[in-house]
Amino acid sequence: MLVIFPFRWIDPPTSAFMLRETRARGQAVQHRFVDGREISPHLSVAVLAAEDQRFPTHGGLDWKEIGAALEDSLDGSPRGASTLSQQLAKNLFLWPGRSWLRKGLEAWFTV
Repeated sequence: MLVIFPFRWIDPPTSAFMLRETRARGQAVQHRFVDGREISPHLSVAVLAAEDQRFPTHGGLDWKEIGAALEDSLDGSPRGASTLSQQLAKNLFLWPGRSWLRKGLEAWFTV
């Protein structure tokens, strides 16, 4: 917990996603953090519309979507139910792929 606490106020220097890409390409990922005020409000709305419509209300974990995804997986049609917060946790700290371990860690980091 203490390891991630500073990221509440400090931009992380890199992410697990960027480290994987750096290793795969043999060169560092070029990036620059941008203040939210520098991003078009239309882009923010588009991302929320495409990825996480209940972002303002679910607090990080969308239990309604998680339940629906579990039902779908029992019917043989697995699908994702990650919120933007969960996607950020995965990209910053974890690895790609699907496993219950990764999902559990993703939920922990999200909260």
